Amino acid sequence: MKKKNKNLTHSSSTYDEKTFDLYKKRLNNSNLIWCNQVLDLVKNYNINSIKDIGCNYFQFYKEMKLRKWNVNYFGYDIDKKFINLGLTKFPELNKKYKIGNCEKIKLNKTDCSVISATLEHATQPKKLLDNILNSTKKIVIVRTYLGKKSHKLISMPNLRQIRPYNVNQFSFNEIEDQLKKYKFNTIFILDKATNNSEKFKLFNNKFKRFIYIVLGIRK
Repeated sequence: MKKKNKNLTHSSSTYDEKTFDLYKKRLNNSNLIWCNQVLDLVKNYNINSIKDIGCNYFQFYKEMKLRKWNVNYFGYDIDKKFINLGLTKFPELNKKYKIGNCEKIKLNKTDCSVISATLEHATQPKKLLDNILNSTKKIVIVRTYLGKKSHKLISMPNLRQIRPYNVNQFSFNEIEDQLKKYKFNTIFILDKATNNSEKFKLFNNKFKRFIYIVLGIRK
């Protein structure tokens, strides 16, 4: 089992075609709660550039565009299938993305970095977060599972998944300590999009999971 875990990635190709079809429908839906919550948090900062780690079909960019938030955007994702889906709606991003594992590749330096529902699926989350923090000048947004203790878990295939993948929880302390190393002050905000749902909080009927938005502000 340990050998298998080393090969796990946070690729969205973990999901089956039915789940991919849901993303196609979301492409035309507006007002995603988590995107708007994040935009409300960062709108008062002087941000000229932003990178989106795990950008999927550019859902965060979509909400930026709806708000007419004129900021230089760049997206990263490990799965070309979702990038191609997003480009059907946002062809202007044709040269504003990169496909690759952000644990390993060099990231653009930007004023702000956003990583949503991706860190918990990474094989080396600490390395990924270090890479993001090292390339962020002002503000970092991390949206992930947080709690008093860390839980390292593997989600096994179900009706929506085609293979196992990481679904870890991080402790408040370890996230705060990691941000401190890069001189970021940390604020934790409960995520509005997921935490109104009791069903979403249950993981394998054992762990009660909460998603938080971490706002890191560089000193």
